[in-house]
Amino acid sequence: MELDEIRSVWSTQEEQTPYQLDEQALHQRVVARTDRALHITNISELLVIGIYICAGIFLAVINTTGRKVSLFMYVMAAWMVVVALLTLISRIRRMRGNARFDRSVQGELKHGLDVTRYQVRLSRLMRWNTAPLFCLMLFATWENGKPWWVTVLILALFGVSWSASGWEHNKYKMQRQKMEELSSSLNKESE
Repeated sequence: MELDEIRSVWSTQEEQTPYQLDEQALHQRVVARTDRALHITNISELLVIGIYICAGIFLAVINTTGRKVSLFMYVMAAWMVVVALLTLISRIRRMRGNARFDRSVQGELKHGLDVTRYQVRLSRLMRWNTAPLFCLMLFATWENGKPWWVTVLILALFGVSWSASGWEHNKYKMQRQKMEELSSSLNKESE
């Protein structure tokens, strides 16, 4: 190579930054994470809505047709239906709010952060929702005069569900943390 060619290659390489950001790949990565969070959130909301409405109706019917009518079973059925309706309202609000984000990298990132924060909040609420359901279940069991081993079984069921919901909640918190780290690293690069 001639000296002039080497100088021209050298000068063009010096003008380029050593680490260029592939904006297309970054956008696809952000969209993939946002889509995954949206998918999990949609499934979580639909499961809560469907299961709680079905369980609430089932409890009300079983309590009505049973030999002993339990006030606590009616309260638990009403609680479940109210939680399902509140989740439905929250879902509608979240879906309406999706339109406020633009489809740029920053917009998708903000949307992903919003969805992951919502998912963490929803999982925390559903986790703490097990406590009143557990109490209502225990009171209904005692009201109907069930044997002691039913109470032990309910306690074990509550322990397992509390542990599983904690594992799930931590998983969602890690997803949110990854989105926040990605956002902070992008904001640092853009400065």
